[in-house]
Amino acid sequence: DLTRADEVAERDGQAQVLLDFWAAHGKSLAVFAGDYNSDPSDPAYARTVGGGLVDALRLAGLGDRITFRSTGTPFLPAGTEQIDYVFVNPSTRVVAAAIPDTEVSDHYPLLVTLDLARAP
Repeated sequence: DLTRADEVAERDGQAQVLLDFWAAHGKSLAVFAGDYNSDPSDPAYARTVGGGLVDALRLAGLGDRITFRSTGTPFLPAGTEQIDYVFVNPSTRVVAAAIPDTEVSDHYPLLVTLDLARAP
């Protein structure tokens, strides 16, 4: 059985694969977005931002917002999870961001407007 520690370690390894891919392409323009299943306290998040990518939601002032409609898990109480992200390279300007309140999914959509013309 996969434990929480196993999941956290696996996601941390996956974050390193993402950073290795980015480095192999010269750390150029990058947008990595999706359901990372990691909250900001997890090692995968720390590895990603420590590796040079930037959390676009935080840049837009929306950090630590709920992105997953949860009724609770064995690890976290209901409604306390931010597990979806948009990471960008540091030179990409985040123009705007929003997290619309909708019930089409158990995840809220992340709407992020980026100024890619200013990125190298």
